[in-house]
Amino acid sequence: MFCNDLCDHGFIYMVNISLLTFLYFNTNLYLLILALKGGTMTATAIAVKINDKIKERLKALSKIKKRSAHWMMCEAIHQYVDREEKLESFRRDAVNAWEEYQRTDLHVTGDEIVDWLNTWGTDNEKDAPKCHQ
Repeated sequence: MFCNDLCDHGFIYMVNISLLTFLYFNTNLYLLILALKGGTMTATAIAVKINDKIKERLKALSKIKKRSAHWMMCEAIHQYVDREEKLESFRRDAVNAWEEYQRTDLHVTGDEIVDWLNTWGTDNEKDAPKCHQ
């Protein structure tokens, strides 16, 4: 309960979530990321400063959602990383497709795609168009 008492006075507050620990010290937020290495726990501190307005918005939203602020920060980080990984994968796929087109000149025209899509759900549904040069 020491942490909670200090939190009430605005000094320090530590919350553990899975492998993430959020440490509040005064108005600074520190994120400790814990990683399992060889069966032991190691920690790396990352300082994240948030302004008072965001802190208050987070606190208000956490009350509405009936979740703790630290849970919401953890969830936000997970969602951001997931979204950025998917976006990077999509970008990589697009670059790879462009490079393959540059090498092979194989393609399907927009008109061919539209003609094919227009057959979907009909009795005369066509197979996908074949790539050509």
